Amino acid sequence: MRHTLFLILIWMPLLICATDKNVNITIKLSTELSQTEQWIYASGYIGANEYAILDSVKVSKGDIKKKLSFDISQGMSIYILCAEKGPVNLFFDIEPNTNCEIEIDENMDGRYPHPMKGNDMFNEFLTFYNKILYTGKKSEDQSLPEDSIRYYIGLC
Repeated sequence: MRHTLFLILIWMPLLICATDKNVNITIKLSTELSQTEQWIYASGYIGANEYAILDSVKVSKGDIKKKLSFDISQGMSIYILCAEKGPVNLFFDIEPNTNCEIEIDENMDGRYPHPMKGNDMFNEFLTFYNKILYTGKKSEDQSLPEDSIRYYIGLC
């Protein structure tokens, strides 16, 4: 009995550390980015004013895919930063238990512009955001009759 208890106490911390994280982001690198050796960081606000690096990964020359993994307890905005070449402020929203895939190139910055495989929360937001942009453009179109403007505003 003592022997079994001793083994459990020794292996328990190792098993806890080996568990998967609740967020996994697979990054597909463009050809240009895969030729630069650098670090890529995922960061975000984990508290009211507490900003943290959640994970980092080293990209070696020739790497076309890398994975960032971390735990979060609630939905939040994640910022992706490439240390040498590429995005320095690429961001998107994510929630716990998400396994997603993004594609990045050296010209990206700001809000992630494409739907994201595996991140339903962000895809719903992106659809809504694009609808607001579309409605705003239509409401500024002076060639449309007034009732069309009311129609497009009603879509939001």
